[in-house]
Amino acid sequence: MNAEAEKLLADALRLPPQARAALAARLIEGLDTEVDEDAEAAWCAEIARRLDAVANLVSQCH
Repeated sequence: MNAEAEKLLADALRLPPQARAALAARLIEGLDTEVDEDAEAAWCAEIARRLDAVANLVSQCH
């Protein structure tokens, strides 16, 4: 890291934890500029599969 980045880091580390977390989230968001459509579809399918599994477990308990 260059001197400017080191100073930014030092300043950021002095922030309260909640502000540091918000800053970290914004920095990470800035790195994620492309959406992988295949990954998005795979996650949607996985979420649906897990929701179905939970619904089946709940219905078996009643």
